[in-house]
Amino acid sequence: PEVNHLRLGVLDYSSTPVSRDLLAEFTGNELFDLLPSGNSYSTLTRKVRDGQLEAGVVIGPEFARRLKAGKEADIQILLD
Repeated sequence: PEVNHLRLGVLDYSSTPVSRDLLAEFTGNELFDLLPSGNSYSTLTRKVRDGQLEAGVVIGPEFARRLKAGKEADIQILLD
């Protein structure tokens, strides 16, 4: 069976064009529907844990800077 329209919440602490481009890759198709996830890590994790969201993405504040410097830039994926 095909999986579509999974409810996704996002915390983008980088808030840069680079991080927004990454998020566009997640939401630019029918796989994910971006939903409000709150403004804190605890709210996002609670919503995933409680089944309000099927997935969450957390992008750290140094994401774009690390990529620009040629370093690894981690993101966190939370799944229900």
